[in-house]
Amino acid sequence: MEDLRARILLVDDEPLVLDALRRQHGRRFAISSALGAPAALALVRSEAPFAVVVSDHNMPDMDGVSFLEQMRELAPSTVRILLTGQAASGLAAMAASRGAVFRFIAKPCPAEELSVILQAAVNEHRSLVAVHSHLEPTSDDQGGMR
Repeated sequence: MEDLRARILLVDDEPLVLDALRRQHGRRFAISSALGAPAALALVRSEAPFAVVVSDHNMPDMDGVSFLEQMRELAPSTVRILLTGQAASGLAAMAASRGAVFRFIAKPCPAEELSVILQAAVNEHRSLVAVHSHLEPTSDDQGGMR
């Protein structure tokens, strides 16, 4: 039987954080995880698209804003969330401008609050995909819009 739950990618350099988030949200969403940005980018390139990606900011190989900026290029319809222990407003502004971040979440974030945010991100993804599908030309339109 096919899993119809929305696919969410969690990215962090701390395995315990990934395990906790997977346990908290794995029943409601189809959770995949990657230990750091390079592993996440490889996963995104090799698998079907994710509806949402949630990334930590402070990671050793690549920070979360740079990672989400690359995600925007690689998978533009994936909704991006930055989860960080650094609650600096400058970071939020940079994340929003460079990575087109849907939400900026400060750690720790209560599980119930994160669940609501994840569902809002999934809804945003569905809207983006629906709009995009209506804008794609069909072969019988000769380049026109649907």
